[in-house]
Amino acid sequence: MRFGDGVRWLLGEGVTTFIELGPGSELSGLAAETLALHNGPNTPAMIPLMSADRPETEQWVRALAEVHASGVDVDWALLFPGARWTELPTYAFQHRHYWLDATGTTANRATDGAPAPVPKTPDFAALDPAERERQLLDTVRAATAAVLGHTDPAEIDDDRGFLDAGGDSLSAVRLRDRLRAVTGLDLPTTVAFDHPTPAGLARHLADRFFDNAAGSVLGEVERIEAAMVTDALPDTVRTTAITRLRALLDRLGDGDLADHRAAASADDDLRDASDEELLAYIDKEFGIS
Repeated sequence: MRFGDGVRWLLGEGVTTFIELGPGSELSGLAAETLALHNGPNTPAMIPLMSADRPETEQWVRALAEVHASGVDVDWALLFPGARWTELPTYAFQHRHYWLDATGTTANRATDGAPAPVPKTPDFAALDPAERERQLLDTVRAATAAVLGHTDPAEIDDDRGFLDAGGDSLSAVRLRDRLRAVTGLDLPTTVAFDHPTPAGLARHLADRFFDNAAGSVLGEVERIEAAMVTDALPDTVRTTAITRLRALLDRLGDGDLADHRAAASADDDLRDASDEELLAYIDKEFGIS
């Protein structure tokens, strides 16, 4: 059976949501991997209607909710006859409690009387290495808990394999999608299998951020190198640039970046210091005031 050709043909015909009518999610995972290789980051939604890990009714409702979230119209009246529409929180992570009154309308009330602040996605690249890995581990735990159906990320064992914890090929793709959305990294569909534990996956993500930072620096060096050798660069500009590059090499030549960073920090402190602080610094360093 030409399974891959079939799902690629459907994608080419404009299909954006695939629903698996079967006892599990094996074909959904296979289709997701096939289309991820073919279509890059724009993989369509893959939704199984049944799961071995959930009761049938619960999984059907969950699947229809995913279909609805994917942009497909669902006739909810057939599933919930007599039910009424109600408003939901506009942001999923505001942690507000909502109740329905006796008439079925919404009574939107927050427990503290005010909406909780919307959390910001960490700027992982700007964090120091230890804090970056810690926050990435928290992110991996939360994403793994979500795709495996846990309500508390603390239930996720950092050293337990993804498959051992109940994951499959489809949930691995969904984990990849969540991590890619949060980190901005281009991750393969097999990342949860290549690095099967939350701790190992967090370390891999941290290494990717380090590689990106290193690549950015080296890219700038290559850009400067290309600009310096071009005939269009005026001699005066080239001479000035060479002088500054030599000064930078002298500052970094002894390999002690810590002293350089400390000196830069001290320069910033002096730039922001008051007159009294400057006088005290001069007296301490030079014995005069």
